[in-house]
Amino acid sequence: MKKEQQSFESQLQMARPKRSEVKRVPLTPEEKEFLGEIMGKAVAAEKAGELKEALNLYTDYKNELFKIKEEKEKKEKEKEKEERGGIKWTKEKLENWIASIGIAEEDFVENHFNLFKLPKLESKGFLNFSNLMIATFPANMEVNGDLILQNAEVKKWIGSGLRITGGCKCVSAKIKNLPERTTIHGDLSIINSTIEDLPDDIYIGSDIWVGNCKEKVIEKAGRLKAEGKIKGDVKY
Repeated sequence: MKKEQQSFESQLQMARPKRSEVKRVPLTPEEKEFLGEIMGKAVAAEKAGELKEALNLYTDYKNELFKIKEEKEKKEKEKEKEERGGIKWTKEKLENWIASIGIAEEDFVENHFNLFKLPKLESKGFLNFSNLMIATFPANMEVNGDLILQNAEVKKWIGSGLRITGGCKCVSAKIKNLPERTTIHGDLSIINSTIEDLPDDIYIGSDIWVGNCKEKVIEKAGRLKAEGKIKGDVKY
């Protein structure tokens, strides 16, 4: 009996959650309450000498903590994937994004996007997002026509690989940068914009208009032109 008790005590020592293990998992108030109930029962059982029950409860606590940790890590990976442009677009997700940027036009998604191409994002024609504040803009998109962002604000591009068969008009736009692997077959106009840099791998099939842009951007446009990545001229 004494050996059995010593064995339980040894197992209890191993089973008790360490403070460092718990601190590594950010918990919601509901999760703290749920785990707290299990811990309370485990401590009470140990104090009452019910070592086997205490051991089981400590084990339950660790298992539940591990499940919560695993679920949070899974969600974090999904979030990272979405931020890299890996969103599996559906009509509902597209409608939610359009609504989030303030477009209330009925049937906008059906009228402007090729729903047969989902989950790939491809427009039916030009897209006009002028004067809108856009928190996140999916860069893994193909625009069949012009992309118009005049006086718009884009806080963050998600993913890369923006393809525009027409031109891109970012006149007076509040945009820090353009996404990687941007391809524009027409002109790019960033006059009076807040753009701080251009992607090294951008392709512009016609002219780039850089009037009243940062000197760094103007110099970069000249270098990209020399490298053959801008087929037209650098204009003001």
